[in-house]
Amino acid sequence: MSNNDFDLSINGLDEVQGFLDKAEKGVKELDGKNEVELGAVLTDNFISTHTKFNDFDSWWKSSGFDVSDPHEVPDADLASFIKETSDFNSYDAMVEDALGGYLANKLGFDN
Repeated sequence: MSNNDFDLSINGLDEVQGFLDKAEKGVKELDGKNEVELGAVLTDNFISTHTKFNDFDSWWKSSGFDVSDPHEVPDADLASFIKETSDFNSYDAMVEDALGGYLANKLGFDN
């Protein structure tokens, strides 16, 4: 070795490879058109962070809506419920924020 050479040691590449493998798997799962259950996006953790409720079921039951799909609720009623019970001003804003977390989780960015 000449005076200008040095030894280089890199540790942790296995962790990086694991992260990249998880991200690649997530990208493949998300590729194309996907239907995702609302409960997979509005997770219990998300609901407990952004509402006073511990889980999606208790939050949704508190609404008094007699439907399982928020799209069946009149827009004004849904908006009012979300404003009163969450950190959000609209259903779209709530789902958009939750979807960001869902995608981050699928791609391995949540660790």
